[in-house]
Amino acid sequence: MGVRIREMRDVYEGEVASLEIESGQTSYNPYQQTASEARVTLRTEEEKKTLRLGKSVASSLQSRRVSEGDVIQIDAETGRIMRLGQSREA
Repeated sequence: MGVRIREMRDVYEGEVASLEIESGQTSYNPYQQTASEARVTLRTEEEKKTLRLGKSVASSLQSRRVSEGDVIQIDAETGRIMRLGQSREA
């Protein structure tokens, strides 16, 4: 007896063409800045797509030290970010 499970996921993958992380004050310490929102433009050979990401994904981008020229993969459901490497053109 065997069981086969297949799962379809929406994933955004590409080279980071531009990265803007907006920061705001925390509620606990007004002098400390944390990421509140991020805008990422992913580029592939065929197309460009700009994504507006929330607070948890923006802080994940900062902690993984993602910068322009990196190739990343973003899971649309969970917001998980995987840094795949550096672009050849960067």
